[in-house]
Amino acid sequence: MTDTTADRTTHARRLQRALRLAREANLTALALVPGANLRYLTDLRLPPSKRFTLALLHVDGTVAMIVPNLEEQRVQEASAIPGLRLYPYEQRDEYVLALRDALHDLDLTGRDLVGIEHWAMRAMELRPIEAALPGVVTHDVTSLFARLRSVKDEAELRALDRAARIVEEALDRTVAHIRPGVTERELATVWFRELIERGSDGAAFDLVVAGGPNASQPHHDSADRPFQEGDLILMDGGAVHDGYVSDITRVFALGEPGEDARRVYDAVLRANHAGRAACRPGATGAHVERAVRDVLEDAGYGPYILHAVGHGIGLEIHETPFLGAGHHTPLDVGTVFTVEPGLYVPGRLGIRIEDSVVVTPDGARSITRFPRELQVL
Repeated sequence: MTDTTADRTTHARRLQRALRLAREANLTALALVPGANLRYLTDLRLPPSKRFTLALLHVDGTVAMIVPNLEEQRVQEASAIPGLRLYPYEQRDEYVLALRDALHDLDLTGRDLVGIEHWAMRAMELRPIEAALPGVVTHDVTSLFARLRSVKDEAELRALDRAARIVEEALDRTVAHIRPGVTERELATVWFRELIERGSDGAAFDLVVAGGPNASQPHHDSADRPFQEGDLILMDGGAVHDGYVSDITRVFALGEPGEDARRVYDAVLRANHAGRAACRPGATGAHVERAVRDVLEDAGYGPYILHAVGHGIGLEIHETPFLGAGHHTPLDVGTVFTVEPGLYVPGRLGIRIEDSVVVTPDGARSITRFPRELQVL
């Protein structure tokens, strides 16, 4: 195996497992659009576009793809699936004929049950399938792919580790630029540049830099507010390495914070430790959530909790498993997710300390290692 995500043997094994799960669900085929699931099975790294692109995976092992002809060579060379059947088309509206040819060759009819990605497939892909297969019944395969992708193999873990090192190295360099008068947007730009210079394929999501009262919004868009002495500055970001992402949040103090701010910070820090300590094989997302909430609520900060404790990461920044009160699926060895307790006092401050962890046979290992104690700049 290479030092990236997976070789062709791994992709073939993933595909066979996906088709086995599809057969167990009484599906005849899977219809996948460009995105994380298709990449996971075939190594095709196609972004969603306005040109119709669809992979049809029959449970007998036949794989067909309808692609614009400008992508034909790229798909042929990049796919890890031997014997892939391509149905290219030239003009935008000609995909209908290519789709019908592929469905005919796969012997799919309106009597078949076809698995689709409810979170990823758009109307522009679903409606042509329904038109070409009158009466077809579709089935959401979100849970099927959750079973496939939740537990990471060694190559995936290496990619996740590298993504974590990149974002932490970039964060360490970026913090040196924090001073009064620098704006959130300016600091976010520096952080993005540092990510790219250290080998990231981009940012895993829009980098969050929030100073002072702006941090009380968990998903604040970095703006033109200049930092001021006494600000707590929340920084949330991630790198991308070979398609796999990292996710980390740290808070920095520009000058000595007040006692109230330190008490809030210390409560979140204790909650972060408690959450990571609760992660182990067989524990549930609800169990980890409870461990975090107990710390924050016992400290009297329950009203300032605005979100669940974490989410899985991998090829996507939000994937299974999810950690929250309603999630009772046991965590398996090899699952990777965030533990990110936060407290948000409206108009005053926001503090979140986020780490990415992987479940190990005897507990959990933190993938992110950047210091968690409050740094006063």
